[in-house]
Amino acid sequence: MSKPNEYEIKEVADFLKVPEDRLDDCIDEFKECLKTTRESRATLKTLADIVDQDADVITKFCGFIWVDDGKTKQTIEITTEVDV
Repeated sequence: MSKPNEYEIKEVADFLKVPEDRLDDCIDEFKECLKTTRESRATLKTLADIVDQDADVITKFCGFIWVDDGKTKQTIEITTEVDV
């Protein structure tokens, strides 16, 4: 089985790379990604408040990679940058 196509979405124009017949599925999964991101930000804001840190500094949405595999599974990657 071949590897499914992947589409990196960092700006609205990137949706033009997605084949028209697959766009509805991509947008549906993107909406789920945004929902999850909002929920994660709320959690991270609570944690930031506990450690007296600016939540905008620790939360950043860097984009979305849609894998056209017919599944509606999400994989979330959270990275950190720590000044030492």
